[in-house]
Amino acid sequence: MLSLWPFGRDVVSHAELTGKSSAGLTLFRLIANIIWLPFGAILAISHVLHGCLMFVTIIGIPLGLQDFKLAGISLFPVGKRVVTKELMAAARSANAQAQLAALRQG
Repeated sequence: MLSLWPFGRDVVSHAELTGKSSAGLTLFRLIANIIWLPFGAILAISHVLHGCLMFVTIIGIPLGLQDFKLAGISLFPVGKRVVTKELMAAARSANAQAQLAALRQG
């Protein structure tokens, strides 16, 4: 989804999006990401190289930035979600409000 419509979207962890995380899923995500790492490294290196090539022209700079974003998600994709920037900001704000309320209670 991020490759098809890269602008106006960002990557956020599932735990940050929902505000909760379970230990069983965290262990599964860790194992799946470790298994994926050799393939993801190849993808990430190719995205970084392509991103550097895109910076040669002014028109290619925004596409190069998106390539760097794709390189980041290529390494450890399990447990990540592609959402709009507005939804990501709302989720982070809600999580910050919940953490602030927990700190105030004590």
